Amino acid sequence: MKVEIITDDSNEHSQSAIELLMDRNVLHTEIKMGDSPEQAFEIMRKYGWHTLPMVFVDGEPIGGLAELQNMIEEIVSGRKNT
Repeated sequence: MKVEIITDDSNEHSQSAIELLMDRNVLHTEIKMGDSPEQAFEIMRKYGWHTLPMVFVDGEPIGGLAELQNMIEEIVSGRKNT
């Protein structure tokens, strides 16, 4: 499972998502708005998404923090295969 996440340091939900991934030892790639604004804005335009964080699993958008929390809980409880 490849997890990528677009975040912003000033965004509380972004920080919560990163903490969740780290707490659950989920390997991920973080794209910070401040470090790669062109890349982040291009992805936002591509998917028509304007909120952060933006979480992708295996190249597919899954949503933001709430969807990430749900996905991790499904994996932990054994309801979803990775």
